[in-house]
Amino acid sequence: MKRGAKVGAFIIAGTVCLPQRTAAQPPPPFSVEATFGPVFGHTAGEYRSDRQGSGLDMMLGARVGASGSRGVVVGANVSLHSGGAQTLVCYLATTRDGCIQPFPFFHVAGALVGWENARTTLRVMGGPAWAHAEGDALAWQARLDGSLSVGWRLALVGSLRGTVVPNYRGDVVTLAGLGLGVRVR
Repeated sequence: MKRGAKVGAFIIAGTVCLPQRTAAQPPPPFSVEATFGPVFGHTAGEYRSDRQGSGLDMMLGARVGASGSRGVVVGANVSLHSGGAQTLVCYLATTRDGCIQPFPFFHVAGALVGWENARTTLRVMGGPAWAHAEGDALAWQARLDGSLSVGWRLALVGSLRGTVVPNYRGDVVTLAGLGLGVRVR
């Protein structure tokens, strides 16, 4: 019992003594974040209504410049947008040529550029992307990230992401995602 209390006290003391960043120190230039959460898709194309699923997003970011209370940040990300649960029931397509397909499972990869506040707790970014499901298409994405520092280089992060695929098999597809996760600087 006493040994457990000593180990616990040592861990708490070590956590408290971790070096904290002061206001005068610039933030580390690189960050990696991963978030997971619900995703939603929309299109006027003929797909079944199972357009809600789960998504995973990973981003590597770098602060490349700062001016006053803001900074320029660039990044690269990859995302997975599942289309949700699927059934084996065949609903006849309006063309009478087979079944209506389930909403596609999208893989998205892209480059981002944007703004970050001085405390590195808020980011607004956007840029081009490549989207792949059963075919490839050019896409555009935007994201808003907010973070809360919980330790020396670790922060909890929440993200709101949007992707527009202007021509996926002749249809416009929009994807939206919410995510919670961590950022390491």
